[in-house]
Amino acid sequence: MISALLFIIFWIIYYPKQFRKTIKKQTKKLLLEGDNSSFFGKKTMIIDENNLKVISADSTEVISLKSIKFVKVYDDMILIYLSAVTAQIIPTRYLNENSKRYLLKILSIN
Repeated sequence: MISALLFIIFWIIYYPKQFRKTIKKQTKKLLLEGDNSSFFGKKTMIIDENNLKVISADSTEVISLKSIKFVKVYDDMILIYLSAVTAQIIPTRYLNENSKRYLLKILSIN
């Protein structure tokens, strides 16, 4: 009983650090594996009445506005969450106040 209790206490302390370390290692490995230009780089976003279209040099992604779960606004970015692990990131340095307000108005209609 005592050894099981000690193991549980050790695991509660050790596991979060180990988990972060594993995630960092996997992320670095993925980034070093090959061409990641589809994740990073210049993209264009077009919003119409029903869809959000993200266009890059390699691909085009069409997202229904109804699939947006929620929108989070920060000083330097707007995050459009499509699921718990997927989001579109819009840097606000490219938006003036009018376009930022207009974008948030369109996104809040959902």
